[in-house]
Amino acid sequence: MTKTNILNKKMFIIAEIANTHEGSINKLHEIVNKAIKTKTDAIKFQLFTAKELLVKNHSEYESFKKLEFSNSEWLKVFKKIKKHHVKICADVFSKERAAFAHKAGIDIFKIHSSDMNNYELIDYIASTQKPILLSCSGCKLNEIDNAINRIKIKGKSQIILMHGFQAFPTKINKIELNRIKNFQKRYDLPVGYMDHIDGGSKLAKIIPLIAMGTGAFVIEKHITRNRSLKEDDYESSINPDEFTEMVKLLRKTEKILGNDSFELSQEEQEYRKKMKKIPVAKRTIKKGQKIKKRDINLLRYENYVEELNVLDIIDSVAKKTILKDNPFNMKNIEKKNKVVAVLACRVESARLFAKPMQFVDNRRILDSMISQLKKSKSIAEIILAISENPGNEVFIDYARKNKLKFVIGDDTDVLQRMIKAGEHTNADIIFRVTTEDPFVYWEIIDLVISDHLKKNADFTYTVDLPNGIGFELINLESLKFSHKNGNKRTRSELVTEYIFQNKSQFKINKYNVKKQLRRPDIRLTVDFPEDLILVREIMSKLKNKKIPRFQEILETLNKNPELLEINDKHNEEAYRNWL
Repeated sequence: MTKTNILNKKMFIIAEIANTHEGSINKLHEIVNKAIKTKTDAIKFQLFTAKELLVKNHSEYESFKKLEFSNSEWLKVFKKIKKHHVKICADVFSKERAAFAHKAGIDIFKIHSSDMNNYELIDYIASTQKPILLSCSGCKLNEIDNAINRIKIKGKSQIILMHGFQAFPTKINKIELNRIKNFQKRYDLPVGYMDHIDGGSKLAKIIPLIAMGTGAFVIEKHITRNRSLKEDDYESSINPDEFTEMVKLLRKTEKILGNDSFELSQEEQEYRKKMKKIPVAKRTIKKGQKIKKRDINLLRYENYVEELNVLDIIDSVAKKTILKDNPFNMKNIEKKNKVVAVLACRVESARLFAKPMQFVDNRRILDSMISQLKKSKSIAEIILAISENPGNEVFIDYARKNKLKFVIGDDTDVLQRMIKAGEHTNADIIFRVTTEDPFVYWEIIDLVISDHLKKNADFTYTVDLPNGIGFELINLESLKFSHKNGNKRTRSELVTEYIFQNKSQFKINKYNVKKQLRRPDIRLTVDFPEDLILVREIMSKLKNKKIPRFQEILETLNKNPELLEINDKHNEEAYRNWL
């Protein structure tokens, strides 16, 4: 079954029909026809029978009874919508109604806030694997927590939290748009907005734009065939022509907001080329002269493409005489090699969610790793290469909090993210370790870097170490070559697979550790819950030592061999599994 990702578009717009049809199948078809023409992404319906909503002696029972449609009537409506490639979203209020909707081929489920504690319904909808709009109207945080946890346990549905409530209409001072950001921060999930202000207000088409700017990924808005008729749910509904105009405004706003990427547009690149000051020679520099800070000036230079960082130029050597006011480039200087640790981060995983953010003691795996990498004198910088998919904002917050540089890029093209990070930091050599490894053999990092430079290698890797403790060094140019000539698989998290498959095209260097440290039978990476348990046990035995040495970890496992049984079923040949 193909899963729908309703956030393939940055902004997803839903036309809410609600009960504006008043139980008339002809009115329903009329409003559906008009909604289709608005260019909305989806049309939403409320599928119910009165007995699924109310007790029989409820004052509104008979009113809701009149709003019911038969399954065959709904199927005709759905068939019409599918012909126009508009998605179908449904509020369902029972497991039976959800099963009908699922069989009918609806694209998106919405769980109404009134059913936030209806676990039978939530479990069934989650099992369909279809996207879920989870209405948070009038719900307490513990109810939302429980519903989200159940959905995640029962299936892999995309979850979008929906903010907003209906007060026929809702007053402006009760909208609380800031809650969108609060939901995003608390749950690391995309959030949408259900607009219910007075449909006749001038703000009826503006509030959704503001919500979008606040961070809403989904906009749900009521539509009616004619507000002047004052039919059911007209209070917060707008007319089809107004809805069409709102869609156009949202699409324009989408372009204005752009995306979260720091990729420069062509126009911005031209501006940069014209306005950016670049390093030029402050005085004539003779061949063989070591370049100092006093030899460098920053000035604009016409038609110059290649850029070097001032810090990369300082202490480099002139390959040939550089005249005053001439730019520095790779043809006229011998640049020192800059090593940058690039940590590829994403929350998605088939086996253990958000692995880098799991705690090993009172610190996260990412905390532990970074503290070890900082022990190296040869690693100039550490940068996060973060997936652009929703939910990965947690890594952006982490980078900002810890004053780390970061780039954002394609979720599956990990190699491109690595290259982007290297270019962002002016790196020559990329230090690579996977971000689910709480232990790094940090004591040898500088020795391996020195060996990589001494042997003029394109790619260096450690061998025969426990799975999850080794690392790699790859020249940035080698990564670029791999990306250009590789395929989808070699551009994935298998970053160096192209190099291994094409060894004749690269100068590859193996770094061998001492014989007594060669333990590929040990698994110290965190990919399964059992791996995490083992790491926590090791840290506990080491009394949560901040930066343990590899020898100490090895001694702990030798003294407590039973620990290795914890994740033994997941242990494969160490190095190939690490790749």
